[in-house]
Amino acid sequence: MRTLTLLAALVIGLISPGCATIFTGSTDTITFTSDPDGAEVVIGGIVQGRTPLTIPVKRPGFSDQIVTLRLDGYDPVTFQLQDDINAVTLLNLFVPVGFVIDAVTGSITKYSRYSYDVDMYRGSVALDARQLERTEDGAIVLPAGDGDVVVSDPATGLSYLFSK
Repeated sequence: MRTLTLLAALVIGLISPGCATIFTGSTDTITFTSDPDGAEVVIGGIVQGRTPLTIPVKRPGFSDQIVTLRLDGYDPVTFQLQDDINAVTLLNLFVPVGFVIDAVTGSITKYSRYSYDVDMYRGSVALDARQLERTEDGAIVLPAGDGDVVVSDPATGLSYLFSK
C-alpha cells in the first residue's frame, strides 16, 4: 500500500506542474478608467479598447507590463502595471518543472492592483491610498514612474498630486 501511495504521489507530481498556472491562470482582470472617458488603452503596443475598459491582461512574469492611455487633445499617460510575486508559485518548490512553466506563462507573478484611474487633464494616474504600500512608520510609498501621481484618500475625500 505504501508503494502505491508513493507511486501515486510521484505521478501527480510529474503530471501536474505549474501550480500557479493551473490554480490562478495566467491573466488578471483589470479595469481602466479615465477623465474624460474614451481614452485609447494601449498595452504592449496593442490597442485594447477605450475607457472605461475592463479586460483580462496577461501576467508579466519577469518583465514589466507598460500601459499608455491616449486621447486627442491630451498628452499620452504611460505607466507600469503594479505586480507582485504569486504566492501559489511557492507550491513548486519541489517540482522545478512547475516553476519553469509558471515563469513561461507569466503566472509566477500576479497584478497587485486591478483598477487604474487616469486623469488625462493632469496627465497622472490616480491611486487609492488604501492600496499603496506603507513603511513601518505608516508613510505611503509611491510607485516608481516618470509621471505625476495623484493619491486619493477615500476616508477624507482629499486627493494629493505628487510631481516627479
